[in-house]
Amino acid sequence: MHKIELEDVQGYIIRGYGNMGFSRFSILKINNPQKAKIWINSICDQLTNACILKKDELPNTCLNLAFAKDGLKRLGLNSKNLDSFSPPFKEGMVTPHRHRLLGDVDSSSPYDSSNPEKNWLWGAPHNQPVEIILMTFGKDEETGLKFYEELKQSFEISGLEVVRNLDGLTLKDDKEHFGFRDGIGQPIIKGSGRTGPDYNCVNAGEFILGYKNNYEIFPDSPAIIEEREQGNVNLLPPSSARPGFRDLGKNGSYLVIRQMQQDVEGFWGFMNKHTANDDGSMNETESIKMASKFVGRWPSGAPLSKFPDKDPGGASDDNDFLYKKDDPTGSKCP
Repeated sequence: MHKIELEDVQGYIIRGYGNMGFSRFSILKINNPQKAKIWINSICDQLTNACILKKDELPNTCLNLAFAKDGLKRLGLNSKNLDSFSPPFKEGMVTPHRHRLLGDVDSSSPYDSSNPEKNWLWGAPHNQPVEIILMTFGKDEETGLKFYEELKQSFEISGLEVVRNLDGLTLKDDKEHFGFRDGIGQPIIKGSGRTGPDYNCVNAGEFILGYKNNYEIFPDSPAIIEEREQGNVNLLPPSSARPGFRDLGKNGSYLVIRQMQQDVEGFWGFMNKHTANDDGSMNETESIKMASKFVGRWPSGAPLSKFPDKDPGGASDDNDFLYKKDDPTGSKCP
C-alpha cells in the first residue's frame, strides 16, 4: 500500500466536512487568464488538504477548488495535454451519448430551446460554460458567507466572475429531503489515516490519481504530453500510468457536480395514495414502509434486509450487510 501524500490532496476528496453546516459552490468564469492564474497561485496555501482527519479538528472554514475542461483550456493547457484526460471529463454531461447514458431525457433533458430556463439552470449548451468551481465551507451560514465574501473581493479584481452560486445547508439529523438518513455509505481510503472494517476500505487509486486501485493497477491519469509553454513541468512527478511523461493528475481526483430537484410533495403523495385505507384516509405506517422499499432503508437508516417489518428507530449507520446472504429473494428489500 502506497502512503498517500495527504498534504497535496484536497481534503474534500477524503472526507465530507461533516461539521460544516454551510457550503457554497461558485461557478466562476475566467475573464483574464493571466490575472486568474496569479490569484489561484496566491490561494494555494489556503486550500484545505487531507492532513486533518478528525471532524472536530477541522477549522471553522474550508476551501477547495476544481477545474472543468473549459477552465483548463482558458488557463493555457494545450489540446494535447487536455486529450490525456478521461473521456467523460472531456465530453461533459450534455453530449447526446452522455445524457442518454445518464437518463437525462424528457423533463430531465438539458435541452429545451423553446424555454432554456425550463430545464437545466447551468451546465447545458445554452448556459455559460463551467470553467472553475470555487468550493467554500463554513461551520454555519454566517461564517461560510463571510469567508466567501472575503475571497470574492480578491478574485473579482483578478479576472474571475461569478456565474452562479450553489448553496447547501446540512439538514436536521443528517437526513435528505425525503426524510431518510443520508451519508451512510462512505468508503474509507486505505493510507488516508482513517480506519474501519475491511469490507468498507478501498485502495487509494479508486478515488485518488497516482495510486493503485483495487485491481492493483495505476488508473489512467492526465499527463503532460506536450511540454512547450506549459510552465515548469519538472514540478510534476513522473507518471506511473504513462511512463515517460509527467503526471498532471497525481494526488487529484475527478469530481462530478449535479444539481438535482427532489419532488418531496410528489414522492409522499404517491406513497400516501397507494397505501391509503379503504375509507381513503392516510395510513402513515404503510406509507413509510412503501417509501422505505423504494429507498432500501428505513428513515432511521436501518437496512430493510435486516429489519423487514418496521423501523427500529434511532439513527443507524449500519452498512454491514449483503443482499445475497440476508435477502436472496428480494422479499425484504425489492
